[in-house]
Amino acid sequence: TEKYFKKWWQLLLSTLAVYPIVVGIFAIADILSVTVVQANGSGSGLALFISFILQFLPLVFIPYAFKLAGGAVGNIAGILNGTGAKLNGMAKGRKEEAAFRYKQQRVGAAGDINSKINNSAVGAGLRRTPGVGRLYNRRTQRLDQANRNLAADTSKTPGGQAIQHDDDALRAATYSSYDEAVTGLMAYGRTREEAVRAASAVSASTRYGRSQAIWATEQMGKTGTTFDDNEDMAKVIARAGGGNASTVSSLAGNLNSVNKQVGRHDLAPGFKTLNALALGEAGLDGGNNSRANYESAKESAWQSGSLYQHANDKPNNIKAAISYHESVLDQGIAEKAVATNAVEHAAADAKIEKSAVFFSELKVMSPNATGAVKTELDKALIDNEPKVTKAVEKLPPSRLAQETAKPIFGPEQQVLDPVTGNYTKVRDELGAQAESARERIERQTRSFERVDPNRY
Repeated sequence: TEKYFKKWWQLLLSTLAVYPIVVGIFAIADILSVTVVQANGSGSGLALFISFILQFLPLVFIPYAFKLAGGAVGNIAGILNGTGAKLNGMAKGRKEEAAFRYKQQRVGAAGDINSKINNSAVGAGLRRTPGVGRLYNRRTQRLDQANRNLAADTSKTPGGQAIQHDDDALRAATYSSYDEAVTGLMAYGRTREEAVRAASAVSASTRYGRSQAIWATEQMGKTGTTFDDNEDMAKVIARAGGGNASTVSSLAGNLNSVNKQVGRHDLAPGFKTLNALALGEAGLDGGNNSRANYESAKESAWQSGSLYQHANDKPNNIKAAISYHESVLDQGIAEKAVATNAVEHAAADAKIEKSAVFFSELKVMSPNATGAVKTELDKALIDNEPKVTKAVEKLPPSRLAQETAKPIFGPEQQVLDPVTGNYTKVRDELGAQAESARERIERQTRSFERVDPNRY
């Protein structure tokens, strides 16, 4: 019955609105009629004729009055309904935000207590105590899951949507407070004005908290432009983790996967490597943030993608790879020049060979790369090719081994086949020789093909 009541109500209002509209039309016509007669004098026949027509002209517009009344009533109803819906939406949004903030406070308070215990000697003892350690780790994992659930909710809030593409604001949100964010961004290299703007954007949108820091860290990966390198990423993960090893590991796994998806294989050295770096930055068990591990991560990152993927990644990916392998090549050449024993020579040769394989792969990629990626790798080849060629010439050949040996054949000879009576050309195998350094590098060079991404 509600449907019929609404129709009746709208029809009633439309009918009631017709009367004032018709009265208004006749009133305007009457005013125009009198004005025409007075302006031209009562003796003018044309004026009298126009005045006469104007008296009856409103009759023509009466049907339109009904349509006009219905449209006006409809517009007024639409405005009222829209205003009501908007007010209801605002009330609902505030209610949901209040509930969201309450959840954050509860989880945040538990997380702060857990973090303090975790970073203390007591926490270290608890983790190593049989039985108790398992219970403690379960609590840590539950807190991590609660924070990650809240982080997922943050992406749906207006505040999260407001800063989701603001690199500096996302970085600011990984800190615990406004003051820490300003200090941290200035240490990162931003001016005070830039740091204040980014920190204020967080205060006005998502605010600060553990779940917001987790969300911001994951969102930094999705932009593909926020992280500088693996060290920068590991430090952000450690900060957002808040001393929770489970959270740190979850973020490391998430970012290692996301970075590949957004074309930043240079930031995807593998979960195990990235997790060790982040745990090391956080000072947690199982961490290893040594300089050697960071250097190893750069090589792992290059191997984490196929040549096809690298050719289609973001320019920052190929820039990072080129910068790393150029430094490795220069180190190898410098160390070989001063090497005094076989061990030092072998270490220098390994660096030269690794970088030579990289530049050989750039050659394979060049015909298939496009845009800024092709520009970067072609420039790297021009700048480094002479140096690579000269360094490879000084590398020793491979050791003679069955899997890499090349047979040595003698000259061709004509041999009579007694069965067919025909002569055939044969070459006797005289021995075998080891592959050269150049052949060894070509063998290690990957081909450009679109492979199953699950392999990487």
